[in-house]
Amino acid sequence: MYDAVSVRATHAGDEAQIAIAGEVDLGTADAVLRELEQAIEGCAVAVVDLSGVTYIDSRGIRLLVQVARGVRERGGRFTVVAPKETVAGGVLRLTHVDELELD
Repeated sequence: MYDAVSVRATHAGDEAQIAIAGEVDLGTADAVLRELEQAIEGCAVAVVDLSGVTYIDSRGIRLLVQVARGVRERGGRFTVVAPKETVAGGVLRLTHVDELELD
């Protein structure tokens, strides 16, 4: 994983809790996507916590939308925890990304 970002996952039954911290941008997005897809494989519920994200660009938003759509297409639920006072929360709300269920 790149020094600028970390992805940590825990599992309970068919639910994956994933915490992403650091910068999610063009340089780290592919690695984050691989880690995220691996973490949610076989899970019906995925909760992604972006509270620790210090920077997110359009590529980071796109990867979240891509993964959310994939989870929903197979009948699962994908939720993003991004409080409005955090960097990611502000960006996601500003961009009105309707495909993401924000918590």
